[in-house]
Amino acid sequence: MTRTDESASGTAVSIMGRLRDHIVRAAASVDGADRARVHAILEALTAHRGLLRNADAVARESGFASRHQLHRFLKSRGLPSVRRLSGWIRVALLASSGDPVEELAWSDGVDPAVDHRRFRRLTGMTCQTARASDVAALVGRLATQETGTGRGHHSRG
Repeated sequence: MTRTDESASGTAVSIMGRLRDHIVRAAASVDGADRARVHAILEALTAHRGLLRNADAVARESGFASRHQLHRFLKSRGLPSVRRLSGWIRVALLASSGDPVEELAWSDGVDPAVDHRRFRRLTGMTCQTARASDVAALVGRLATQETGTGRGHHSRG
């Protein structure tokens, strides 16, 4: 592992750790058992690199019987939808990588324009700007978003 790889890896851990802490703190009723389930959900979404192609697979990997059960769990604890969480994870991964967004997108089978739009929609800034700013600023931007599951115009994450 090169020094640059170690730095990018440390940044990814920092962003993911702060994001995870924020998500768990945002839930009003997350106790010990639920906290483990929230961590399992975040781990599954991270393993999918923030790309929600199969919500049932994420649900099963998180210990739920179906995507519907996963949705009910998140909603009942005041947490964002699985779609929004996956978007936040994708943004965190894109921001923490030292590789160009285009390279990451193509390697994950995503059109780079989709990742660029997702990044701007969720953070209000470009990935390049976010990479140059503080990790706390990025997490703060994600943290200020609504955590509900409303179906407004910009509710998809």
